[in-house]
Amino acid sequence: MNTMFSTAVENAFGFLEQLHRFKVIKRTHNTVIYATKVVEVSFFYDDQRSFEVGLGLSLISRPSQLVFSFEEILQFLNVQANEWATGYAARTQEEIARILARMSEIMTCHATKLLEGNNDDWSRLAEQRRNNCLAYAEATSLMQAKRTADVAWASHDYQKVVSALEGVEAKLGKADVAKLAYARRSLAKIS
Repeated sequence: MNTMFSTAVENAFGFLEQLHRFKVIKRTHNTVIYATKVVEVSFFYDDQRSFEVGLGLSLISRPSQLVFSFEEILQFLNVQANEWATGYAARTQEEIARILARMSEIMTCHATKLLEGNNDDWSRLAEQRRNNCLAYAEATSLMQAKRTADVAWASHDYQKVVSALEGVEAKLGKADVAKLAYARRSLAKIS
């Protein structure tokens, strides 16, 4: 099946060469990379552990920029959930071909501007990643603050509850806002 991966990629993504002037620049048993002077599209298959089929997209002119995953591309292109079933794991050649064919359909229908290197779309894709990273950091910070506050709450350490939650107060749910208010009132009584 290893050499069959590159054949399956080339069957599903032949349009890259035909319509967008991509050339295959690398081909191994589990990797195929297409490129133009502007854009690189890479495909990989983890045939050792996860059996995941993947697609990555990057701009050659921005070498410091990371490769964008297929999930990021789906989000950017606002591809509806009913167009893409989740899951990229494939243990058989038929499953690999099915996943690649679906990826190909989506890229053909929705990603022409990205494949052509449209600067506006690439800038918006990079901005999406930045916003996703900020949202993830914010969510992680909120989760950590709530964990710290829960431990402090259990031990009646109200100063620590206030310290943990006041920086994220605007993001708290009703129950945590009530905990914070109670902790502040308890500290005010002590002072």
